[in-house]
Amino acid sequence: MTKSSEENVLNWQEFASACGLSTNLTTHQDSVNDKHTVVGYDSTGTAFSRVKIPPVEEKEMEAMVQLQAESRLPLPANQMEISWRADKVQNNQLEITLAAARRQQVQNFINKIINFKPQNVFLDCEGIVKIWKELFSGTEQDAVIINAGDHSTQICLTKKGQLINAVALDMGIKDFNGFDSEEQAENIERFVQDTRSVVDLFGFEKTEKLPVLVLSD
Repeated sequence: MTKSSEENVLNWQEFASACGLSTNLTTHQDSVNDKHTVVGYDSTGTAFSRVKIPPVEEKEMEAMVQLQAESRLPLPANQMEISWRADKVQNNQLEITLAAARRQQVQNFINKIINFKPQNVFLDCEGIVKIWKELFSGTEQDAVIINAGDHSTQICLTKKGQLINAVALDMGIKDFNGFDSEEQAENIERFVQDTRSVVDLFGFEKTEKLPVLVLSD
């Protein structure tokens, strides 16, 4: 069963009820025997970066990552929400994936969904990569995963089966339909060029060596 709704007309509590979720849980413990709920946070406003640090004890790692993140943030650290994930040590370096979003936007989102107490909140692009791996037989290879919606498209870069970058385009499936052939060709060319630009942004110049996979419902 699937249910969909547009973000700009979405009432989260009504939508949760339509999905059969309880919206009146009083404590987290109450949710144990209920359905497990995971919510995806829109990755559009999230900035990704990759940094390298020397392998250190876990208690030191947090401070080092925080320093690296703060040097890259567009706003003061107290206005940003930061999350990170470490890869395995290679060549005596630890590569870190950083994701940063405006704290107020994250809090506004949490306020909307707090009534039905999700067990987890993930970046939606994390969910796309997980779906690719589990439902589309994704592998550990580096790849670009494209998830096309009606009027937007998410382009996700994966490394060893994990999300390390994501960019959203303001074009989707419906932007290729309902137009005359000339305008449709222009839209398709724009989409291809934008996708190539994103792949270049990801740091891969020879795209033929990097699989580009499109998920479809």
